[in-house]
Order: sequence, then C-alpha cells, then structure tokens
Amino acid sequence: MNSLLERVRAFSARHSLWTPETRIVAAVSGGSDSVALAFLLRDFAERGEVVLAGLAHLHHQIRGPEADADAAFCRALADRFGVPAVVGDANVPSEAAEHGVSIEVAGRFARQRFFREAVASVTADRVAVAHTRDDQAETVVLRLVRGAGSGGLAAMAPRRDHLVRPVLDTTRAELQEFLRSINERWREDATNLDRTIPRNLVRHGVMPQLRTINAQADAALARAAELLRGDDDFLEKLANAAFI
Repeated sequence: MNSLLERVRAFSARHSLWTPETRIVAAVSGGSDSVALAFLLRDFAERGEVVLAGLAHLHHQIRGPEADADAAFCRALADRFGVPAVVGDANVPSEAAEHGVSIEVAGRFARQRFFREAVASVTADRVAVAHTRDDQAETVVLRLVRGAGSGGLAAMAPRRDHLVRPVLDTTRAELQEFLRSINERWREDATNLDRTIPRNLVRHGVMPQLRTINAQADAALARAAELLRGDDDFLEKLANAAFI
C-alpha cells in the first residue's frame, strides 16, 4: 500500500497534478479503478497533500437497477469520506440516437459535460479520473488501427485542462490488490465483458495475444505513448516559436 501511495505521489508531482491547496473532485463509477483512486485521494487529503472536494458519479441511464446500485454505492462512499456526492443523470442512449453516434462516444461527451458541472458545484479546481496503464495501452491500440498520427498515438495525457489522471502509470491489477489490502469492495459492470464494444475486444482479445509476444506489452505501449507525447509537445513548441 505504501509503495503504491509513493508511486502515485511521485507521478502526480512529476506532472504537477496538484498542490496542497488544490481542490479535486474524484470521478467514481463504482468500478475498482475509480474506487481505488478515491481511497488514494482520501489518503493524500488526510496527509494535507491535496483537498478532496467530493466524489462525482454520472448515471448513464443504460443498465437499469444495476446502474441505480452503482449510484447508491458512490453516494455511500462519499458519506463515509465525509465529502459531497455529486450525482448526475444523462440519457446516453437517447443522446447517441439524437446525434447519430455510438453509445461510447455519447457517454464520453456526457461525462465531459458532467465533469465541468461537478467541478463548479463543489468549487473544485480539477477532476481526477481513474484511467490506468491498461487503459492507456488499449487506447494506443485502438488509435493505431484507426490510423492515428503521433498526436493521436500519444493517447491520454496525465493532465489536460481541468482533468488529471493520477493512476495513469498504475495497472488495474495493482489497484484491485490495493483495495483488497484494505478490505474494500467495488462494483462490477457486466458490459465490460461485451466484446462488441471495441475497447472490450482489445482488452479481452487483443491485449492477451500481445502479451504472448511481450509480457510487458501494456507498459511498452504506454511508454510509446509517453515518448510520442513528448515529441508532439516539442514539435508544437517549435511551430509556435516559428510564428513569434
């Protein structure tokens, strides 16, 4: 546990994700990654390293009673922490149909809108999301097969505007082990097993195959994204300097 705390602390310091005065709202779906993030942020807050301003959960109106239970779980967790629970609702299927996009795309836009509202509602500075190294590797693969350039293959940044990703260099397995070590539970989303969703197909089909070539495939892909992000940032600075 202390090792994980130290690693997340070092990662957050390296990327300037917060200061002791920064008010952060943690985005919590109820899954292991976000629940672990919430507990880590609570620990940092108790040490005076950041201010945990609240937990934010968006009900996507997709999974019926299971989603209702997720929202109740997150409210209960916020009560335990003694922080506000910001729970929003978005009819993602309806929005997807209205705009002619996939459920995944509509959900992403709904979350981005909700995060802005959550930050404002608790006067926070940033929202922390629980994207992991696993998510980063999957994103690189998805963008690669879609023909992305260096900017797209740089994938997710540790910090973008008001959004921070403190566990981007941590694996899902490590976060689950952390929760087990403190005897905490999380919610499982059955849709994460649906391989008709491209990310799930990559997660459960492609990544296991890549690990037969390189057992550290996830770390390698995440490292490639980091290198490409550095290259992309450097080229952007050169381009900006040329117009000064």
